[in-house]
Amino acid sequence: MTDVQFSTREVPWMKLGKLEETPLNSTDAAVAAGLDFDVELVPLQFTHNGETHTAPRFATVRTDTSAYFGTVSEKYEPVQFREAFAFMDQINTEYVAAGSLQSGRQAFMVVKLPDASQIASISEDANELFAVLRTSHDTTRAIEVMAMPLRGRCMNQLTLKSFSRGISNRWSYKHTKNVHEKLAEANDCVQRLSAYAGEFNRVTTKLVNTQVDTDTAQKLLVELVLPKWAKKNDETAVKILEMWKNDDTVGHSDNAWGLVNAVSSYMEWERSGGTPESRFLGALQGQTYNTVNAMATVALTRL
Repeated sequence: MTDVQFSTREVPWMKLGKLEETPLNSTDAAVAAGLDFDVELVPLQFTHNGETHTAPRFATVRTDTSAYFGTVSEKYEPVQFREAFAFMDQINTEYVAAGSLQSGRQAFMVVKLPDASQIASISEDANELFAVLRTSHDTTRAIEVMAMPLRGRCMNQLTLKSFSRGISNRWSYKHTKNVHEKLAEANDCVQRLSAYAGEFNRVTTKLVNTQVDTDTAQKLLVELVLPKWAKKNDETAVKILEMWKNDDTVGHSDNAWGLVNAVSSYMEWERSGGTPESRFLGALQGQTYNTVNAMATVALTRL
């Protein structure tokens, strides 16, 4: 089966499929993204000594194609993709991206945050805040919501974590019996995203006001930021510094905010290899996410 996705703009986390000129409502987004189906739990059976027995386990099965997605326990409560769309509808009814991953076993959907929850522009450098929901039908992922800042100047996914206690950039709900009650609390989700927006503004303002010279930046990159197992860290650091100083899409060539963006731009746009899916997931939880946040942490604590 081929995974289907759609998106409204050509940025790394929305390159997974067909582009649309305008955002879509949840019904159209589900169709465009190939998420307009349900799953059901089917009891698993086994044969022993010529007799058929029912096991205390269930298969998650797609109702329209009978595709098997995974095996779950009796405590597992399926959340249909349409229910996830209904949850996101309470945040914003216009979807800028959505798609299936792993042949429909997983899904993501993205909406822009309301104006009240937006993040500030920095020196005419516009930023936008999105909410990304990810879920699965194969137990590989709970229902996770994550704040996704997008920098308009370079289209970087700046998934900065929070640096304040009590404020998070992601949270999740397990597939248990009360999951539907939790999903009804969309207002709580909006408040969490709004709190993160304030934290993002605080952190970015501090980074803009933190001056850094080239020699210090190179030392920090090589010794503290770039992965220890990575080859040619010195060459990579030189490339990042070149982007920081000379790339107009990065800007802020004398402060830590520009350095964080240079790291993000390198990780998302300059590295070879990878697929749109791996780059999207990398910015959410993988090497890109870890490296960008390492740079931000070092800038905030060492400079």
